[in-house]
Amino acid sequence: MNYKTLFQYKNFTIKIYEDPTYALNSADNLYSYNLVYADSTEYYSNRAIVIYQQDEDDFTNSAIILNSGFSGTVSYILEKDRLFLLVGDSLYCLELIALNLLWKLRCDWSACFRMFRLQDDILVHGEVEISGVTLGGVKKWVFSGADIFASVDGSDKLIINEDTIELTDFSYNYYVLDFNGKVVSEK
Repeated sequence: MNYKTLFQYKNFTIKIYEDPTYALNSADNLYSYNLVYADSTEYYSNRAIVIYQQDEDDFTNSAIILNSGFSGTVSYILEKDRLFLLVGDSLYCLELIALNLLWKLRCDWSACFRMFRLQDDILVHGEVEISGVTLGGVKKWVFSGADIFASVDGSDKLIINEDTIELTDFSYNYYVLDFNGKVVSEK
């Protein structure tokens, strides 16, 4: 297993990594997890994301998230004993220590690439949609352009400024949004 992310939080070491060999309800899994969060479908992409935490007294807890959305990147935000984790097409919020799933929100019908803190909310950069989501898991707004928000050359298609968001879609259409998802200008 390759650890993607390793960080300290309070007295815990938290690791976030992929376990591509994990199969739901299989007796042949190499590793077992205390908690399993899976979509209601039987198909899962290889986005089996593990959250593993261990404290100084060797208390350990683990959870795995199985998501059927297209594989994007794994992105996380840690705030107020909550871990916000972007996996596949959805944003998950887990309570740290117990790793209880507080909520899950599908943010794109294809894939989510990354997320950012945006004032009191979270901005989710999906392939098809850009979303403003509250810390309580409510979509405040959604924006879609004329094409997808991805690039062949790997250039950044989303830039957050002091009070606006700049977006460029695959066809090089350019949009400027305010923090409420309203178009300020486009070309």
